[in-house]
This record gives sequence, C-alpha cells and structure tokens, in this order.
Amino acid sequence: MLETTPYAVETRYPGDWEEITLSEIAHAIELAEKTLNWAKKKIVK
Repeated sequence: MLETTPYAVETRYPGDWEEITLSEIAHAIELAEKTLNWAKKKIVK
C-alpha cells in the first residue's frame, strides 16, 4: 500500500508535481489488481 500512496497524494492535491509515467501507471494498476485479488480471497473464505 505504501507504493500507491504517492499517487493518491499527487492526483488528489493540486501542486507542482511531475507527470506520472506510463510505467508508473502500469505498476500502480498491477499493485491494485494484486490488492483486489487478495481482498477477494479474504471475502470468499
């Protein structure tokens, strides 16, 4: 979760932030998918 926190801050609050690269976007999506899959497994149990 710590890896996704900067994205939450940078996209929510205005400021002078660097643009997020496509590579960073792909990594964030991968982390989100892993988190979602983990949560789904916990709910099914």
